[in-house]
Amino acid sequence: METWHNRLQEALHSRGLDWQDLFAQMSIEARLRKPSVYAWKPDATKRSTMMDADNSALVCKWLKISPLWLFHGRGASGL
Repeated sequence: METWHNRLQEALHSRGLDWQDLFAQMSIEARLRKPSVYAWKPDATKRSTMMDADNSALVCKWLKISPLWLFHGRGASGL
């Protein structure tokens, strides 16, 4: 089953970025620590079930993707 975790990873790869890039961005923008960001990975052992609204807005803006696509798989992705 495809989840928002998978779509986030797809968006990162599509932009030529990786999880370290996302962590670097979110550590500056939202002062998040690595475990918080890495919990969004599809294969994380302690995976986050959701991302809060502020962080999702920052991630979607940075990656230039649609929140509706990221979280629900609907509409144009923006990729």
